[in-house]
Amino acid sequence: MGNVGVTQKKKAPLLKDFATDVFLPNVRIEHVTKPRTVAYYEQSMGRLTYCAKKEEGKPSLPDSPLALKRLDEFGNEDHIAYKGYLLAQGYSVSYQR
Repeated sequence: MGNVGVTQKKKAPLLKDFATDVFLPNVRIEHVTKPRTVAYYEQSMGRLTYCAKKEEGKPSLPDSPLALKRLDEFGNEDHIAYKGYLLAQGYSVSYQR
């Protein structure tokens, strides 16, 4: 018997790619009349997906521990790692309810 109709599962996108190619374009369309909402999501996703372009001789922030993770790879430990990353960058960490 052959493998008729069996295809290899497509890899989940990296968070940084999903944010820039899918999520943020959708936010800009859905909230076109709410520039503050768009700015909030752009800033938040920027922190989540920051991946430095390394330039010799120039200091840069360390990469976000989440930027290069695939969407199907996230676990509880990633939340802790990201919280530590934010604290190391001088951000306060709070939760909105």
